[in-house]
Amino acid sequence: RERRTTRHFDPSTPLPLADFTRVLYGTFGARGTHELAPGMVAIKRTSASGGGLHPIEAYPLVLDVEGLAPGFYHYEAGHHALALLQPMSATRARELAASLTIGQTYFAQAQAMVFHIGRVDRHHWKYRRHAKAYKALLLDSGHLSQTFYLLAADRGLGAFFTAAINDGDLADMLELDPVREIAIGANGLGTIDPEHDEL
Repeated sequence: RERRTTRHFDPSTPLPLADFTRVLYGTFGARGTHELAPGMVAIKRTSASGGGLHPIEAYPLVLDVEGLAPGFYHYEAGHHALALLQPMSATRARELAASLTIGQTYFAQAQAMVFHIGRVDRHHWKYRRHAKAYKALLLDSGHLSQTFYLLAADRGLGAFFTAAINDGDLADMLELDPVREIAIGANGLGTIDPEHDEL
């Protein structure tokens, strides 16, 4: 009942680190791994995934989280760790959040965003000639986004998912290989602004 999309966040309050890490680990963390072949590992997460391959990588853009510098990170699922890729000022991080969501400035009021990057090579290792492979890859992002929503609701936080992202600029910033990696969308997380609730 509490799961819903939030468009209005209170940017005056930092997001507690414990809440952020709980949502990250609960959504993207590896609960177990199994080597299928040399260089190919199946991952167990709390969401469904075609073939257990979990091809979605999480790239958080931290805007205002306690104890974390603003900037782009990579979430290392196997170690439950964040690797800082690009530090930046809080102002720059909010500008980037608005730009990467194609001018949806209300999303830039959230305390954190997590971009879903699909590892096509990981997924297509098993399904490279299957007509439904690309569809399954996109469905994986959908499963994860809804787990993210449930964990946010459990913490009393607001969440969103948008596929309206600036793929080109994001790919350049993260130095994605266009043959192997694709930007799919972004979840957001933050403190709900109780004063606003309009669509």
